[in-house]
Amino acid sequence: MQIYDINLEAIPLEDVLIHERTIPDGVDFLKRKIEKHGFLKNPVIVVREKDRYVVIDGNHRVEALKSISARTIIAQIIDYSEVRIEAWNRIIETDLSTLRNLFPIGERGEGSDCWIAYRGKSYEVDLDRTTAIDMLEKLKERFKIGFTPHTSSPYPVFCYRPFTREEIIENAMKFSPLPPKSTRHILPRRVLGVRFPLEKLLNEDAEECERFLQELVRLRQREGSVREYPERILMLDEYE
Repeated sequence: MQIYDINLEAIPLEDVLIHERTIPDGVDFLKRKIEKHGFLKNPVIVVREKDRYVVIDGNHRVEALKSISARTIIAQIIDYSEVRIEAWNRIIETDLSTLRNLFPIGERGEGSDCWIAYRGKSYEVDLDRTTAIDMLEKLKERFKIGFTPHTSSPYPVFCYRPFTREEIIENAMKFSPLPPKSTRHILPRRVLGVRFPLEKLLNEDAEECERFLQELVRLRQREGSVREYPERILMLDEYE
């Protein structure tokens, strides 16, 4: 039986900072889902920063648990230097001429923060990344907008320079999170399927939850129920 190094911890929810703003419907969806099933299915992904933990994946889970006054959350703590940060480009199902009426678009120069990729050409969007992403979020009521790590599409693709680790941490620590879906974190390993009881997260402190968590992990290791998969993952649940 193989024993895996599973770096999970129970941490105080009050010490956790989100790095992206959340979508209210997504928080409400997760809140109802967690309450219905009675457990937190997957841990959030965090990095330590001084006496805080910055969430790099799982912002909606954090806000959902805060909304029901949980005391503790289960987190996978990672080394940020081992994580690759990319952008979530947006496919906008319209034409370039329509976007020209909505954004300041011109010829792309060197050092552009935001640009539109369309039919083999690039056009600069003369806005900072946060403002442009916020504008696109508002346009979701008007156009169908999808997320992609790529730049190829029959529709215009809004692209931007990925945020750096320093920018992400700084915004979280200043309580000024980035817009939703601003960052895409590629992890060396992700732990799924913890299914930690909600009752304990609501009523027990981090130290008590930590003891239960470590016993839970040891039990699943002994049972041989821990498995590692190398394949890519397609996530159909946007907020999970």
